[in-house]
Amino acid sequence: MIRHYFIRIFATALLLCPFIKANASTASFTSTYVCEGSNTLFQSTSTASSGTITQWLWDFDYDGQFDDGSGQSANYVFPASGSYLVGLRITTDLNETVQTYLNVVINPVAVASFTAPEVCAGSATPFTDNSTIASPGVIAAYAWDFDNDGNYDNGTGASASYQFAGAGTYTVGLQVTSDSGCVSVTHGSVIVNPNPTANFSFTEVCLGDSTHLTGSGTVSSGSIVSYAWELNGDGQYNDASGASIYNEFINAGNYQVGLRTTTNKGCSTDTVGLVVIAPIPYINYSFEGACTNTPVSFTNLSFSGVGTMSYTWNFGDTTATSSDVNPVHSYASPGQRTVTLIGISSYGCTDTTEQTITINGTPISDFTADDVCLWEETEFNNSAKPNGSVIESYYWNFDDGGESVETNPVHLYTQPGTYTVMLVTYSTQGCIDTVEVDVNVWANPVANIVASSPTEFCIGGSVTLSVDPGNANVLWSNASDQNSITVDAGGSYNVLLYDEHGCKDRDTVVVTVYQLPTVVAGPDTSISAGFSAQLWATGAQDYVWSPADYLDNTVIAEPTATPLQTITYTATGTDVHGCVNSDEVTVTVNYDYTLVTYNLFSPNSDGVNDFFEVMNVQLYPDCEVVVYNRLGSPVFSSMGYQNNWDGTFNGEQLPDATYYYVIKCTGTEKIYTGPISILR
Repeated sequence: MIRHYFIRIFATALLLCPFIKANASTASFTSTYVCEGSNTLFQSTSTASSGTITQWLWDFDYDGQFDDGSGQSANYVFPASGSYLVGLRITTDLNETVQTYLNVVINPVAVASFTAPEVCAGSATPFTDNSTIASPGVIAAYAWDFDNDGNYDNGTGASASYQFAGAGTYTVGLQVTSDSGCVSVTHGSVIVNPNPTANFSFTEVCLGDSTHLTGSGTVSSGSIVSYAWELNGDGQYNDASGASIYNEFINAGNYQVGLRTTTNKGCSTDTVGLVVIAPIPYINYSFEGACTNTPVSFTNLSFSGVGTMSYTWNFGDTTATSSDVNPVHSYASPGQRTVTLIGISSYGCTDTTEQTITINGTPISDFTADDVCLWEETEFNNSAKPNGSVIESYYWNFDDGGESVETNPVHLYTQPGTYTVMLVTYSTQGCIDTVEVDVNVWANPVANIVASSPTEFCIGGSVTLSVDPGNANVLWSNASDQNSITVDAGGSYNVLLYDEHGCKDRDTVVVTVYQLPTVVAGPDTSISAGFSAQLWATGAQDYVWSPADYLDNTVIAEPTATPLQTITYTATGTDVHGCVNSDEVTVTVNYDYTLVTYNLFSPNSDGVNDFFEVMNVQLYPDCEVVVYNRLGSPVFSSMGYQNNWDGTFNGEQLPDATYYYVIKCTGTEKIYTGPISILR
C-alpha cells in the first residue's frame, strides 16, 4: 500500500520562444506533489490575451510531441522517481498558439524490508531493518505491527525486538516513511519454535544401591536431540548425557538432580527434582503397662529418614501379629514375653529389634450399689478381687464431680439421673483395672397443690384442690386417690405422691371458711310526701343500697331517702373478708298534705329567694294558692301552684309590704293561711 501526500508546487516555465509579445496569451499549469507510482494531476492555469482558449495539449515524455493528453486537466503516472519536463500547448479561437515546459519532481518510495531469526518460545525476537530508498530520498521513520492488527503501533526505529506469547508462526508488518512523506509497507513471517518438556523418574533405592535415572520429554514440533544431567549441584549440565543413566550416591539423603532436554532447533528446557537415597531405618520401641488383661501400649520409636514405614509386630504370646504403628495388646496370663518389631521403609530398606517384657497380674474391679431416691445416700459395696496381685488402693468417680478413695464409700447425689460410677483398683505392681456401673438416683415426685380459687372464702363457697402426679400415685388426707378434690369446709388438706421406686413427696394447703356478716338495716319507718327519712345499717364494713331511687348516696352506711312513694330498700354489707349479707327497710310515704310556707321572699332577680315558695305544694297538683293585699283584694291566684310567683300583679312589681295567703287542696280539709312579706 502506498500513501500519497499532495503538495501543490509551481515550476518555472521554460521559454521556447525567443520573445513574447506584449499582451500575448500565457501557457501555464500546476501539478500535484506525488510519490513514485502515483498519478500526477496536472491543471492548466493558462490565460488568453484575447479570445478564448479552445485546446490544451500535453507532452509528458518530453519528446516534443503534444500528444500525451488533452484538456484543461490531465493525469499521468511517471515510470520512476526523478525530475521530468512536462509541456503544455494552448490554442485560442483566434488561432493563437502558445506552449511552455515546466519541471515536475516525482519523489522516491522506500523499499521496506526486514529480517528476523528463529527463536525459542519465551525469548524476544530481534528484528533487523533492510529497507532502501533511491537517492536523494531518506527514510525518516519506522513503525512495526507485531500483533497483525493492521495498526503500526507496536514499535519504532530501524531495529526492534518483541517477545511473542508462545510458539508459532507470526505475521509481522514494517512501515517505513521517507522524508518526503512517501510510505512503504512490507510483511514477513516470523517463527517462534516451541520449547520441549523435561521430566525424569528414578528408582527408589537404599543407601549403597545404584539409582536408575530415566529422562523423557516432548516437543510440539521438531524433535529432542539431547539429554544433559546435572548431578553434583554445581548448576552445570555436564555430569552425564543420555535418556537413561545410572548413578551411585555416596550418602543417604535428598539430592537435587537437574535434566536439560534440547530440540533440533536449539530450544531447551530444564527441570529439577529431588532424588531420595533412603537410609537404613532405625527400629526401636517402648511400652507402658505390663499387666494381665490390661492393654499394653507400645510406642514406636522407629524412623526411616525418608519415605514411609510399615511394621510387623509379634507379641510373643500367640501367633497374633499387628501392622499398627503404635499397637495395643492384652496378655491373658502373667510371665515374660519376647516382643519383636520388624520395620520396612517405602524404599524397601528394613531392620529388626526385639525386647523381653514381664507381664504382672491385674486385680478385677467390681462393686454393687442400690438405686435410691433423690436426697438419699447411695452406699457402694466394693467386691474387687486381687486376681493374683496385691491390691494397694481404690479410686471412685461418682460421675457428678464427686470422688473418693475409700473402700466402701457413701455418696449423696443432689440431682436425679443415671450416673455411670467408675471404680479403679490399683495393685502394688502398678496394675490397674477399671469397672463402670450405672447407678440410678430417682427423682422424687413433686407434690404441688394448685387451688382453683382462693383458699379463704365465705360460707357457701368451695375450692378445688389439684395435683399433677405424673407417673406417681395420689393419696389425700380425706382418703381420696383422685388428682383433684373439692372442699367447702375449713381445715388443712394434705396430699401424698408416691411412685414405683418408693420415692414420695407431700404438700399441704390450709382452707379457711368465714361466717357471713349480720347486716341490720333498722326498723321500717314512714314520712309525709316531700319529707326525708334517715336510713342506717350496721354489721359490715362496706355497704351498697338498692334501689338507688330517691337516695342521696348508695355506698354509705347512713344515706338519706326522699321518696315520693312507698319503697323498700335493701342494704347489702361486705365485711373485711369479702363476705356478703343484706337486710331490708321499708319507708312508707303518706300523702297527708303537709305543706310548709315561708313568710318572706325578696324578688330582686339576684337568684336567691326570688319566688314565694310553698314546700311540697308541687306534690299536690290540685292545690289553689291565693294572695291578698291588706285591703283584702287578691293580687295573685294559681291552681296547681309551682312556686313561681315573683311578687308582681298584672306585670307590675308590688310594693314591699306584708300580704296574706290562703292555700286549699282538693282531697283534704286543711287550709293553710298566713302572712307573706315582700322585701326587695
